[in-house]
Amino acid sequence: MHFIKQIADFDLGDTPIENIFINDFMPMANGTYVKVYLLGYKYANDKDPSLSINHRTIAKHLNIPLSDVLDAWDFWEQKGIIKKLPSKTEDSTEYSVEFLNLKQLYVYNNFKAANAAKEDEEPSKPYYCSPSDLVEATKVPEFKEMFRYIDQIYRRPLHPNEKKKVLDWVYNYNMDTDLIVRAFMYCVEQRNAKSLKYIGAVITTWYDNGITNMDQLDKHLEKTDTRYNQYRKIYKFLGMNTNEIPEPTKKIMNKWIVQWNFSMDIILKACETAVKGNKINFNYIDGILNMWKENNVQSLKDLEEIEQARKPSSPHSNGLEKSNLHYGKYREIYKFLGIAANEIPEPTKKIMDKWLLQWNFSMDIILKACETAVKRNIIKFAYIDSILNSWKDANVQTIEDIPKIEKPLKRTQAKSKKYPANKFHNFEQRTSRYSNAELEKILGIKK
Repeated sequence: MHFIKQIADFDLGDTPIENIFINDFMPMANGTYVKVYLLGYKYANDKDPSLSINHRTIAKHLNIPLSDVLDAWDFWEQKGIIKKLPSKTEDSTEYSVEFLNLKQLYVYNNFKAANAAKEDEEPSKPYYCSPSDLVEATKVPEFKEMFRYIDQIYRRPLHPNEKKKVLDWVYNYNMDTDLIVRAFMYCVEQRNAKSLKYIGAVITTWYDNGITNMDQLDKHLEKTDTRYNQYRKIYKFLGMNTNEIPEPTKKIMNKWIVQWNFSMDIILKACETAVKGNKINFNYIDGILNMWKENNVQSLKDLEEIEQARKPSSPHSNGLEKSNLHYGKYREIYKFLGIAANEIPEPTKKIMDKWLLQWNFSMDIILKACETAVKRNIIKFAYIDSILNSWKDANVQTIEDIPKIEKPLKRTQAKSKKYPANKFHNFEQRTSRYSNAELEKILGIKK
């Protein structure tokens, strides 16, 4: 007597996959290798003896070349979770695959490690990346992304030996790839050090301090490198990637923190205003903080008082106009141009906001442009906007910069009055008549 289980005519079964594979082995492989492993494991669990499965079956099922299937088995064999069982044929590609029990493998490895510690065996040697390991690593998206960021920070591609060194750190210190990228950025941009030895020393120090992921690093840098942490807070608040912070952006943030002496609460409040207005732009945030600086804002309480003061005092007051923090500057521009400011159109407000916030011009420069328009009797906002746009392109930042760009313009205009050359004979055209003596000389008339 024996027990028999019916085999279904169609496959609606289950394939149990061990979590050790999903958690530890799957992240280190590319998608093709994972698919080959899972399909092969599924066939290994099938109990139907009528099935004839080989490597070509898997290649056809997954619609991939046979070479990819064989590469996948090479990879998993190298990781120690399968065994190749050679066949009696001379073809080296004709072999069976035995899937090792990962739970048993885990217990065996840990038991062996525990016994080694008890017997005071020599500690295991550190991992050194081999050329074949490097080739496999470059196929893993996580490592490809890591090397891409490092190349950007280094301003050149890493050499193969440098990449192998980086992979040594990843495996020996069990660090996140994001943390490795951050180490490069910290050393190159904050410490101005590109030496791999220096970067490796920083990573070793972080590891010795128990830092193996980004959260732990943030806490560490909050205590040791305040400025770097402030950059990260601003970028994180704006939902931006902190793997690469451009130097011009650092200078802008340094101006907020050092020159204007704003607290992080006020800076993040300006960032919040930009996010709410869907204008995540550092020039826009700079304009907001510049406006608050001019209003002598030093705390969030000061901002609340300004907000309160902006509210209309009575139902009859024009609350819509006066609720705008730039209302006083609008009135000053209108007054300078001799225009009544009883009602300011929204398109005109947007133009003036662009001057104040986006282009970050001071009122002195804006009124200088208005003065130019008045002198030329062209009192139009579009004309003033074109003047300021040309000054922006010329990098005008103070009122003293304007004469510097106007002098070359006047010289150009003066040169343009010169009469053009006669193109036919390619000589300079005369502007005066010939005398009788000159005409006789030209015509060859002898008296």
